[in-house]
Amino acid sequence: MVNQCDDVTGGYGDVNKQEVTNSAHDMRVDLEDVFPANSELQYASLTIEGHEGVVTALKDLGAEISLVKAELVQDKNLPPVGSVVITGILDEPIRAKLVMMNIKPAPEAGFEYIGPALNVIFAVCPLTIESDTTAGRVE
Repeated sequence: MVNQCDDVTGGYGDVNKQEVTNSAHDMRVDLEDVFPANSELQYASLTIEGHEGVVTALKDLGAEISLVKAELVQDKNLPPVGSVVITGILDEPIRAKLVMMNIKPAPEAGFEYIGPALNVIFAVCPLTIESDTTAGRVE
């Protein structure tokens, strides 16, 4: 069905209203598709030089700095390379020492990781989450 639709065409003639409706629907972005409300957290298994076993790390691509549980490094002789103030969502900001650690992805069963370790600076914090490392916001 073709109708005159001056408000859409600016007076340029006949327009199929169904086509206009379909085009507008195609251009609309559904925010649920872009930012899923219930997306799963992603984790990685890592090995840390000088630490026995595998640790679990939360992947956070938007983080300003990596955090590590204080318990994980308390028995290590890691010299501080600085300090930073970390701001949480609910808690008061805390001052955390910065340490440097060499990390590698933990290989899957039957494989060996042969790449070099990554030298990463972590802020040492009293984390209360299940993963051993995560990310935070620096003040």
